[in-house]
Amino acid sequence: MPAMNGLDAIIPIKKLSPGSNIIMLTSYDLDENIRSAMKRGASGYLLKSASPDEIVRAIESVQQGGMPLDPAITKKMMAAYVGWEGPENVYDLSAREKDVLKLVTQG
Repeated sequence: MPAMNGLDAIIPIKKLSPGSNIIMLTSYDLDENIRSAMKRGASGYLLKSASPDEIVRAIESVQQGGMPLDPAITKKMMAAYVGWEGPENVYDLSAREKDVLKLVTQG
């Protein structure tokens, strides 16, 4: 995007149209980008490797109140959550944050 990046666009879009759902479609799977997008109001986060069918399903999911995440992102979040890789709770999540993450992964 010429004027700003996708992360920076979330807040002005949500301010202009609070009811809009934003699904990030990006090549970046960095934890800080994912966290920033969600904190700014993104409704989902997909990697550009997503197929057209996955993108359509994500749009449908958001319309039904879901929060679609790329499978690689979900795997990374669950690894941090349950300690599949590295130290358990590497992000120092609160009990409530863990509950929310678990519900997100369940759709």
